[in-house]
Amino acid sequence: MVFIPVFYVAQKRSGTKQYFYVSDKPKTGMTKHPGSGKYVGRYHMNSNGYSATGYSPYVDMTRATARYKAMSVGSKFHLYDFATYCAIIFLYIVEFADWNCQNKIAYGRANGQSSAVTSGKTDTMVYHTGTAGSRISDGAAAMQYRWIENLWGNVCQWVDGFNANGTIAYYCTDPSKYADNTSSGYTNIGTLSGSGWIKDLTVTDNGLLIPKTNGGSETTYVPDYVYSSSSGWRVLCVGGYWSSGARAGLLYFNANNTSSNSNSNISARLLSNSIIIAQAFPHPLVKIMPRGRELVGHSNALAGNKDVITIPKRVGFLYEKMLDRAFITETIRLAANGKKKRRSVRRVLANIDTYAEKLLVMLRTDSFIPTKPKVKRVYDVSSRKWRDIKVVPFYPDGCVP
Repeated sequence: MVFIPVFYVAQKRSGTKQYFYVSDKPKTGMTKHPGSGKYVGRYHMNSNGYSATGYSPYVDMTRATARYKAMSVGSKFHLYDFATYCAIIFLYIVEFADWNCQNKIAYGRANGQSSAVTSGKTDTMVYHTGTAGSRISDGAAAMQYRWIENLWGNVCQWVDGFNANGTIAYYCTDPSKYADNTSSGYTNIGTLSGSGWIKDLTVTDNGLLIPKTNGGSETTYVPDYVYSSSSGWRVLCVGGYWSSGARAGLLYFNANNTSSNSNSNISARLLSNSIIIAQAFPHPLVKIMPRGRELVGHSNALAGNKDVITIPKRVGFLYEKMLDRAFITETIRLAANGKKKRRSVRRVLANIDTYAEKLLVMLRTDSFIPTKPKVKRVYDVSSRKWRDIKVVPFYPDGCVP
């Protein structure tokens, strides 16, 4: 999962020019973006609902199916939504000041390919933004922006919290109210343009945006494509897919599908409002407590966030390092020291690569749930007392970095 930091926005228009402002701190006249402070899946969702490397994107599902699949991962998860989609657009345009993301970052896997590729094609990239190909114009290679893989190209992705009735657009930022074919609990954001190259945008004060007019081209104005319908309830998918060509991009906006639509070129992406922040090599019996309070060495920066669970820092904040298969494999080996006579330990070591991959998926999707310790009574010879100790399984609990 990739963190979209909390930020504040403002926008204004002067004639034909649109100005965008971003601040990482509250400022007079600026509003917190409703899509900021979220964790978005680095990869497209796989058939288990996870964001993980090495899997084919989950396709041929309706948006509602994708919604329920995301929710099945855990109570903190839901489907990639309109507010977060707009937050990423806002950050991109402030960073690059150029709407042509295919020209500035990468064309993406969109140039007449015949199928999707598995996730993880950007894993070997050293830098967080760019292409896994040899050049920006490579239309067969995966791309990533700030570690988020294939925001455009490869497959489209369903976006929740947005419905359109004809060209009348509605949005919602409350995941508990996400539903298809309704404006109940939603807010009117304006009127969508007809299908075509995007020329202008409607932008709200809190940083949400939709295509307002068409009439541009693949090299002018906002050089991405909008699809809309003149009547009937519609849902939204974004990004473009393997053969969208120049129409693909961060602003590719397809609001022309009914809620019953499913297709082999549309997948989805996970989103979470919170996540478990862990550390490297904690004591196996460390108790996880809400907000890190009452724990020595807890992160002050995170303590005020009621949705974040922290573990005390002893080695430093090494969460990104944890999300590495080789690192997890070595952690399992270290955890096995002195325990190799146990059958459960030998079983894990005999198939260590498989168990390391499973643990990597648990950490990346925030699906690891600590096992309730078993109480074992032992006699302490040195103090001549019986003591109750708590024991957890070797795997996964004893192997979590």
